[in-house]
Amino acid sequence: MEFLRVLFYILVMSTICTVFSLVLPNYIHDYIGHIKDYLNPGRVCKNCREVNLQTSILKEKTTNSTEYSQYIVPYSNQTLCQNYPDAKNWRFQCSVQCKELKLTDIPSTEVDVIKSCSMLEEGVSWSIIANRTFFHVPYKSKCLDNLIKDHCQTSTAVPNIAHYIWFSKREMNFYHFLSFISALKHINPCLLLVHGEVPYGLYWEYIVLIANNIINVKMEPPTEIFGKKIGRVEHQADVARLLVLKEYGGIYLDTDEVILRSLEDLMDYNFTLSHATDNNLSNGLILSTPNATFISHWLDGYKTYNKAQWAHHSTILPNQLSFKYPHLLHIENKTFVRPNYTQLPLLFQKNFNWSKNYAIHLYIRYYKRMHTFIDVRRLKTTMGSVARYILYDTKELCFDA
Repeated sequence: MEFLRVLFYILVMSTICTVFSLVLPNYIHDYIGHIKDYLNPGRVCKNCREVNLQTSILKEKTTNSTEYSQYIVPYSNQTLCQNYPDAKNWRFQCSVQCKELKLTDIPSTEVDVIKSCSMLEEGVSWSIIANRTFFHVPYKSKCLDNLIKDHCQTSTAVPNIAHYIWFSKREMNFYHFLSFISALKHINPCLLLVHGEVPYGLYWEYIVLIANNIINVKMEPPTEIFGKKIGRVEHQADVARLLVLKEYGGIYLDTDEVILRSLEDLMDYNFTLSHATDNNLSNGLILSTPNATFISHWLDGYKTYNKAQWAHHSTILPNQLSFKYPHLLHIENKTFVRPNYTQLPLLFQKNFNWSKNYAIHLYIRYYKRMHTFIDVRRLKTTMGSVARYILYDTKELCFDA
């Protein structure tokens, strides 16, 4: 009888231990997770952080400029559309109910820099931006090679990597923000690389909050080419974009270039540019394979570089080379840059039908007003329809009672 009691006791204790071994680890894991959430509120409430950033931006980013105020439809003059306007209708005679601004739902690749890189050996560093760990990796490093290998394997000729050049320490503004958001939405890059300095400001924090795959590439501006000093930061950026694309391939964007639809149809060409005018090729949006031969010819053309020639080597030279090497590139007929710099009223004062564009250049150096994501809802110009399309998924005017 005593033996049976001992056996029963052993069976009970064994059962209890088994239950604890199954349940307790999960309980501990959940408990630790709750502690982490408490210590890092941004982890559990990304949407809350987005709302806070939006509020902070609207408090800080205001302008007294009235130059383009006449193009913002007053609240009292709004008319709610009875039916949703046809996609071919670009008259903007009424307004629609737009969704709330919620950009944290944009999908982006989860990138594990620590797994891909040896931080000590590769010179990788990090900083905290928007309550997130933001990584800085060296140009032409094994770390960057590993990140591309781990996250950017593709069957297309052009790797789906988005590149920006940021050579001056400057604040990200609303138009830069639009460009980055458009790249995340319509390119959906495996990596979004910012070469050079790191932007700052609330709009930059907003981007870092949204994008899981944005990384700063520590790159010094090229200061000379073929023994000639590169005299302007804009010309340094012109050369740098070619060096970056030659090394890694991908998609280069100017910081005021806005992507309007997928570039998938262009990803199997070795090199793609678009006319801005009939006698030039724009370098504000470039698609390239690594080591594209056309880039080598383009860089060789810098043997005649002269800083006094503002756009010769960046836009005229590639157009000249296209006649000599037509088999080395694909040319789009103004689908990256339309309207162009000779047609600015179409951007700033009128409504241009950009439905056949892959992208649009905003030419913000000529635009005097700084908008926010609120006043563009009622901005009756091409700038307004582009901003609404990127932020609210509609080109139509938003009805704000």
